[in-house]
Amino acid sequence: MKKVLILAYDFPPYVSVGGLRPYAWYRYFKEFNIYPIVVTRQWGNNYESHLDYVAPSESSQTIIENTEYGTIIKTPYRSNYGNRLMLKHGESKFKLARKFVTAYFEFIQWPFAVGPKSELYHAAKDYLKNNQVDAIIATGEPFVLFKYASMLSEEFNIPWIADYRDPWSQNVKNTKLLYKIWNSHFEKKIVNKASSIITVSEFVKSKIESLIPDKKYCILSNGYDPEVIDRIKDVKQQSTSFNIAFVGTIYDWHPIHSFLTVIKNFIRKNPDAKIAFNLYGINLVRKIQEMVRNEFQEISSSIHFFPKMQNDILLKKLAEDNVMLLFNDYSIIGTKIYDYMAVKRSIILCYSNDPESLALKKRHYNIKEEDNLSSHLQADLINETKSGHIISDSKDLGHVIDKLYQEFIQTGAVQCNTDQISKYSRRQQTQILAEHLKLIGVGTTAAERQYQLCTRCVMDTSDPSIRFNEAGECNNCNEFISKRAKHKYHGSDSDKEFASIINEMKEAGKGKEYDCVIGLSGGIDSSYVAYISKEHGLRVLAVHMDNGWNSDEAVTNIKNIANKLSIDYESDVLDWEEFRDVQLAFLKASVPEAETPTDMAILSSLHRISDKYNIKYIISGGNFATEGILPKYWHYNAKDIKYFNYIQKKFGNKKLRHFPVFGYRQEMYYKLIKGKKIIYLLNYIPYSKSESMDFLQKKLDWRYYGGKHYESVYTGFIQSYYLYKKFGIDYRRATLSTQICTGDVSRECALKELEKLPYSDAKAQTEKEYIAKKLGISLEEFDRIIQLPPRWYSDYPNDEKWLGFIYDTYRKLFKKDKLANF
Repeated sequence: MKKVLILAYDFPPYVSVGGLRPYAWYRYFKEFNIYPIVVTRQWGNNYESHLDYVAPSESSQTIIENTEYGTIIKTPYRSNYGNRLMLKHGESKFKLARKFVTAYFEFIQWPFAVGPKSELYHAAKDYLKNNQVDAIIATGEPFVLFKYASMLSEEFNIPWIADYRDPWSQNVKNTKLLYKIWNSHFEKKIVNKASSIITVSEFVKSKIESLIPDKKYCILSNGYDPEVIDRIKDVKQQSTSFNIAFVGTIYDWHPIHSFLTVIKNFIRKNPDAKIAFNLYGINLVRKIQEMVRNEFQEISSSIHFFPKMQNDILLKKLAEDNVMLLFNDYSIIGTKIYDYMAVKRSIILCYSNDPESLALKKRHYNIKEEDNLSSHLQADLINETKSGHIISDSKDLGHVIDKLYQEFIQTGAVQCNTDQISKYSRRQQTQILAEHLKLIGVGTTAAERQYQLCTRCVMDTSDPSIRFNEAGECNNCNEFISKRAKHKYHGSDSDKEFASIINEMKEAGKGKEYDCVIGLSGGIDSSYVAYISKEHGLRVLAVHMDNGWNSDEAVTNIKNIANKLSIDYESDVLDWEEFRDVQLAFLKASVPEAETPTDMAILSSLHRISDKYNIKYIISGGNFATEGILPKYWHYNAKDIKYFNYIQKKFGNKKLRHFPVFGYRQEMYYKLIKGKKIIYLLNYIPYSKSESMDFLQKKLDWRYYGGKHYESVYTGFIQSYYLYKKFGIDYRRATLSTQICTGDVSRECALKELEKLPYSDAKAQTEKEYIAKKLGISLEEFDRIIQLPPRWYSDYPNDEKWLGFIYDTYRKLFKKDKLANF
């Protein structure tokens, strides 16, 4: 049975519609082979009002309950100083001090896991130290639970799912600009790391998608409790008075004044009528009471206020009433409508086209509606289920009240023909969630995970972090296409940029021996960029980092390029014994980053040698046109020193004295102190790899070596055999997907190419024997390493979070675009 940990701040016995949603998952998950572990806070209902939200718990210890449905972990709640002041002295005193304390904790909880809600994080962390779960679901509000879920996900390598009951930074209740900016920053940063997103409607989904694109979404209606409804199915409408019920929050755009005016006019026309307006657990009791005293005194005896109550008690009370009042929330579906439908009492929705109501909407409903989505969701649902009346305006409301009252007088009840609502039961909604978890691979191994291939490119679920939208298109190609729109060749504009960069390099090189350094591997990209640089009059120093794995073709290519272009060439030879030890360490760590030692050494060589000759510009053969797609899990950041050092210390045998370590500190030193710049010239020209290869072969006696990056024997083996056999990673998918998105290759041709194995058995065996011998291990030991269970960078200590912050800050300060994973 799969296990899911649920972070839910609101949870029974606290009276909250938000708590009923995670309670349904807790109640029904086991029916669908999922064991729920709910982490919530201890709740008491001593005040039967909003004060219960800030009242301290009775116990200071975490309480764990194991029930027939699952496990509930209840953390203690300690009221902050502001809340203690309110509980002791009332809501009218010390307002400024209480606001300051609230603001302090609202701010401090984001950079640090502190504050009253942080107990949920610590309790969940303690549980996960000793127990394995397959996924984490965090339901908001409060949205700080999303942060806790993201932190736990990173710490324990568990996927997490964000459940939005309402929008976050775009919530209609959040009117302050600074508050929106603050929340928007954290929303994008945190929720981007979620495996998928659950929410209540297409409209809320559209709002989240505008900030968090390319996620798997699941729409789960709030629904109704089928067990409670079954228990009250025989409750009859009372017949002593005509009762209209309203439950929950009254917002500023709700036409409550208009509604009371219609009721007042009805009573004036029918002074002997017995009518009651019952308000259950509303938020504006004092405001409504004051409104009644000032303007509606004559109907005050007909208006009744009830405190918050448990859902089963509330539904029984509603079943005794005759009519349910619903105010128009336009694009928001809300929660109470499902309970109204379930108790099968006629709904009156106010209003669809009332001038006063529309004026309130214009003034207070500060959320943008979507042109392609319905802005009358409640009316749509009422029509679908035949559960009530859509009231156009106050005049129409008067007619409907008259009609319903006459029906009540004649029959002692108001008929309701609600139909087809079973799909909105919380049990069925939980089943939808269970199926969604299975769809996104929760609790499945890579071998068990449902295979999926992108419908646009050829990336597939061999990328553990791949996500698909509803059209089946993956995040890799969507992100590439979005970025490429800005970074592809743009004709004369790109030509001008190219010419400007060439002139910059020449200007910076005045008085020096060279204008630029080029990393030359003998591959297509670096060879062609060397030709382009020389062709445009740059004085080039070619640098080759020699790690001992050059193919014969690469060596020949390097010599031919240097000789035919008449460019100076310098080789930087690594200490083989240290380099061999580092390579073996990464192989033994069983991660895909077998080439991280080489990538790190290349960066170090280029920067050190450019510094040696006082050269400002480093030209790279890297380019967005052919290398724009590369999943992070296929090759994690080579500049993560924490990750590098941990693997070398744990799996290596040598203390590194000469290996050229290169991390973000070294990079920032060269960039910010020394003023070094890396230039990707191929991004400024109409670059085609196949055309460039033909040119190099004809003009510079360049020789092809058999595949992308196969200029290195080791790289060729790692990419064609090791990653394919061990991780199911076929590097051709990334290259071909990029070419599909640029229009250089058709998807059909790419799929045919992928039908072939990326290696030949005979050649792989020969290379395996050669590599094992050169690394100083037996072929049997090499085979054992290859057969070790796959691991990922996230399984080891790393600085992903810190590096993300560093590079995000750098890009914002210097207005750089994010073209890679960091």
